[in-house]
Amino acid sequence: MPLAVEIVTPSRILVQEQVDELNIPGELGYLGILPGHTALLTNLGQGELMYRRGEQRRYLAIFGGYMEVHDDHVTVLADIAERAEEIDRPRAEAARGRAEQRLRDIHAHDTDFERAAPCPPPATASAEGAQLNGRPSLWERVRVRGPKDATPRSPTYMAPHITPGNPRLPFCP
Repeated sequence: MPLAVEIVTPSRILVQEQVDELNIPGELGYLGILPGHTALLTNLGQGELMYRRGEQRRYLAIFGGYMEVHDDHVTVLADIAERAEEIDRPRAEAARGRAEQRLRDIHAHDTDFERAAPCPPPATASAEGAQLNGRPSLWERVRVRGPKDATPRSPTYMAPHITPGNPRLPFCP
């Protein structure tokens, strides 16, 4: 009894086949799936996916996503996947070269380390919560200048201390 395998990306369905074996990269290593496999839900890693029907093997490159195995049915929801024969080798080699160059230039002098540094730990606010190092706290400014229900994730949130010319990180006092 073969496995029913379906491999889907956000843009298309790559595979809908009955297969005898599936090897797929998980987050912590490769997983081998055969008919009768126990139920499983897992995150996927990146690497080479192989599926076999009889003696015929097919390969895909896969990058992230999820896999569910249930009752000899395998569903793979991949972030990115390409069949081996569809990979544009010059494009892939150019992307690899760019990535290797970025790794070599990781300590380049054009990085603004001051802006990239984490915020210093906040000082304790006063009992009323109105002052932080002699300045009104961010939340006090929002409460005074914006709607009472404003939070950083609400659509009505306005951070008054952030202006186009202000190079400071948004939540650093």
